[in-house]
Amino acid sequence: MRTGSAGTLENCSQKRVNTAGLAEGEPEKRETQEIHNLSKNRDREPQLQTLQPVNTIKHEVPESFKSTDPDLDTDSENDELEIEKFNFVISKAVETFELENWGKTEEYLKAAIEIWGTVRDHPGKEGFGIPSLEPHLENLEKVMAVSLAFSQIIQGRPNEALQTINLLSDEVVRAKADFHGIIEWIIARAYAQLGDLKEARRRCRKAVKLTREANNLDLSNSFVELMVEILERIEGPEGIELEFYKSLLPPDSEGASEEALKGTDEPD
Repeated sequence: MRTGSAGTLENCSQKRVNTAGLAEGEPEKRETQEIHNLSKNRDREPQLQTLQPVNTIKHEVPESFKSTDPDLDTDSENDELEIEKFNFVISKAVETFELENWGKTEEYLKAAIEIWGTVRDHPGKEGFGIPSLEPHLENLEKVMAVSLAFSQIIQGRPNEALQTINLLSDEVVRAKADFHGIIEWIIARAYAQLGDLKEARRRCRKAVKLTREANNLDLSNSFVELMVEILERIEGPEGIELEFYKSLLPPDSEGASEEALKGTDEPD
């Protein structure tokens, strides 16, 4: 699939950290401050695009990601070096994301989260050429976590994706409808991959509802397409709920209903 511009991670690279940052096994992005907006054609997975900042993370950095190097210095020179390393790792995550090398993207994001645990609270970090870092502390942590989960779900590793999403607090998840919808979409994908289609349908319906409330048509169409895939597995090729969701798709979508293809109005 083609992913277009790099989105959140690209913003990190362009401004050196000036950012806040699916069907089973199939591969799956741009603005300025946040995780990605999703849109896809039927033959490709959604693209990531950035949203707006929200609030706090459940933990500052998960223990499993924190550095355990006993020789790590804490003087300012070393902290500056760590921030340079962080910038490098984020740029590599952008690069591999663009190349759709999801395994390497995951590796770089995990490394970035680990390094972040050693530099995020350093009082002199604004002296390292990244004055915009401070306002985006929570944003950056959130973006890294969701991008990591995104790369994991694309690789068909739903349990790991769900564990990564758990790094986000409920406050963060619910702070913005679009962002909440993206998280519910990832969770729905995970449950679909695990074979829990009932939970996948429930989560995906929530994702569709949130993005329609936010008037985000691109996201809504992406999530409706996932719902169609889930319902096809539950109901087979026919079913009232499946027929309804197909009617919500744009006429150029392969999953659209015959009525939509004929240009009839969507049902209320």
